[in-house]
Amino acid sequence: MLTKRDKAIIRDLNKFRVMDRDSIAKLHFAGLKNPITAANSVSLRLLYDGEILRFSSFQPFVYFARKRR
Repeated sequence: MLTKRDKAIIRDLNKFRVMDRDSIAKLHFAGLKNPITAANSVSLRLLYDGEILRFSSFQPFVYFARKRR
């Protein structure tokens, strides 16, 4: 089940087409003690759930929204 933050991340990926981990952390996890760790955890969960795609040729990884039909 997607949280409000998950949906916001996916919405931003659709809006911007592509985002790196640091951008996701700044936009959605800025108030946390470890925003990078939180962004990694949530992004990985969304990836495994099939909600987003990752392009791992870049560091930090780059994420895309999955195309929906």
